[in-house]
Amino acid sequence: GHDPGVCCAYHAAEVLWLLGYPDQALCRSEDSLSLARGLSHPSTMSFALSFAAWFHQYRGERQAVQALVDEGVTLATEQGFSGRRGQAPFLRGWLLVEDGHEQAGIAEMSKILATDRTRGWSGRWTAHYVTLLADAYRKSGQTIAGLRVVTEELDRVHISGARSYHAAVHRVKGELLLTQDAPDEQEAEACFQNALKISRSQSAKSLELRAAMSMSRLWQRQGKKAEAQRLLAEIYGWFTEGFDTADLKAAKALLDELV
Repeated sequence: GHDPGVCCAYHAAEVLWLLGYPDQALCRSEDSLSLARGLSHPSTMSFALSFAAWFHQYRGERQAVQALVDEGVTLATEQGFSGRRGQAPFLRGWLLVEDGHEQAGIAEMSKILATDRTRGWSGRWTAHYVTLLADAYRKSGQTIAGLRVVTEELDRVHISGARSYHAAVHRVKGELLLTQDAPDEQEAEACFQNALKISRSQSAKSLELRAAMSMSRLWQRQGKKAEAQRLLAEIYGWFTEGFDTADLKAAKALLDELV
């Protein structure tokens, strides 16, 4: 088992991040990890390190993810927590992709996703796995493979009902459609509209911001700078914190281009 206080603090962090409060979310994530470090309970510590690593992945903080994954793998190996090491190898794969080793990273991520599906696992973790794997395929130029995994996930959503990262799956599908030899801008725009609609219905401001950036970039390349600026400015202006995070920095840079 694991300490419920550690678990609840992490889930509060995840929810706050989704709702668009990155700084408050970071405080809750740090509370979770700090509480775990104060306990003499390796099982709780293993969970806490995994939770914290994923939280920093949401924020795009590669170095923090690396440090937490390394610590978590060491602890899990020492304690024999093989079942809890599944998320660490997936994040190791993501880190490889971020470092430019796309094929090695994709192989690691694909293996973990396949294992989870064999076990019948589904839910927000699997959906997030898919978005990261599909984006890795996009970065490596493997558009068809990326579209295959997102299409499979969208089909599974109707069965599992797990919609926490439903908007993100639609957004990544749209990005993949734009990397085809013959980019399908019309279908990509429909995907981004779906992502915006879903994220807004969930009040998932962080996912809405990412969807708005994708749509704004598409409109920018189509010459619709005014529409792109208006869309992105509205969601960016909603935020009151987290301006040092990767997403908000990217949004500000894009807004400056659209002026």
